[in-house]
Amino acid sequence: MSGRLRPRNADRWIAFGLLGAGLLIRPWVQPGSFQGEDGPANVSLVVTSGEDAGPGTLREALFTANRAEGTAEITFEVDEVRLTSPLPPLAGGASVRIGGDQAQTVLRNAEGSDVPLLDVATTGVTVSNLVMEGSGGTCLQATRSVRIIGVIARGCGIGVLLGGEAQKSLVTGSTFEGNETGMRLEGALADVEIRENRFLANGSAGLSISGGALEAAGTPVRVIQNHFEDDRVSVLLVNASVLVTGNDFIGAREAAVYTAGPGAVVSENRMKGGQGVGVMVYEARRTRIAENEITGYATAGISIEGGSGTTVRSNRSHRNGYGILVRFTGDQSPHAIESNTVLGNQVDGIMMLGASPLVRGNTFSGNGGAGVRLVAWAGGRDEARRASRPLLEDNALDNNTLEGVVRDGMRE
Repeated sequence: MSGRLRPRNADRWIAFGLLGAGLLIRPWVQPGSFQGEDGPANVSLVVTSGEDAGPGTLREALFTANRAEGTAEITFEVDEVRLTSPLPPLAGGASVRIGGDQAQTVLRNAEGSDVPLLDVATTGVTVSNLVMEGSGGTCLQATRSVRIIGVIARGCGIGVLLGGEAQKSLVTGSTFEGNETGMRLEGALADVEIRENRFLANGSAGLSISGGALEAAGTPVRVIQNHFEDDRVSVLLVNASVLVTGNDFIGAREAAVYTAGPGAVVSENRMKGGQGVGVMVYEARRTRIAENEITGYATAGISIEGGSGTTVRSNRSHRNGYGILVRFTGDQSPHAIESNTVLGNQVDGIMMLGASPLVRGNTFSGNGGAGVRLVAWAGGRDEARRASRPLLEDNALDNNTLEGVVRDGMRE
């Protein structure tokens, strides 16, 4: 079976495909001027009706585009398209551009529908400057390479879902607002770029990437220069080889970045405010957290739990609850906390609970508790006591409320 995501109501897609095979190209289908990667479009299709089906509708344009050769363009002369049944997927051999350069037509799903507004199942598709509104389902689903430019997805279960063979996709200049998940990537995707988008007030996650991306060959997924604000978790990474760099995070309710499993790089981001944690690293391996500015998180700037081999280097963590919190890590392949500046946090600069990382060359200054605090984990019913035995080298501890290193409540 192919990597394509299986659509729901597959019998409906078959029925629509049979219907489309019998349609004639109507007078509104004329040669156009769309300059695709291979030259001008072979056909230019203009949507003149906002109805679900019939002449001049988006449905008929998709049927025609699926039969086109070379390139096809679909543009809109209506402000809104209301759908009452699933559209056919884009599955032909043509390169298709759907949308326009400026105008933003609204595509709305039927109340209660959980099928995608648009389903991209062929390569070479560009979706631009559309507003997509769902009713709990997915706004746009793609299982092949796609370019998504200037799109607004709001009120959907998932704004954009990339999976299957959607390598080398680009999502840029788009807004994901008020969805359950703004955007989700699934599977072993490589060379996907998510750049200069806005993720606003999404209920579970602004951006979720999971499921085997580490195994993908080629360039990792790149999350670059986006703006995240008031999501529950802004970026959620599970077993994903992803570069997250140059982004702005404001007011995440649980975490700006949550990463579990191996391979993520989180660097040079600006994270401000939030009820939880700036960066949460859970049972991660070979993860790198570097050169981030993290301030105003109620629990901690950076929190590490379990895992091994993570590097936390050259971050600036200030005015959080804890500056850095490390819990339940072993002695084998320890985490490295190096060259960070940890200032003015409400509690400790760094607190290690049953953890033994390498802590070297950091500055802990002006924190409300200890600069460095070591606490043994007493163990649960079936767990042994776990001491904190970090290697401490060349750290500067200045003007903290409790000076020096505090171990199990006693200053050293």
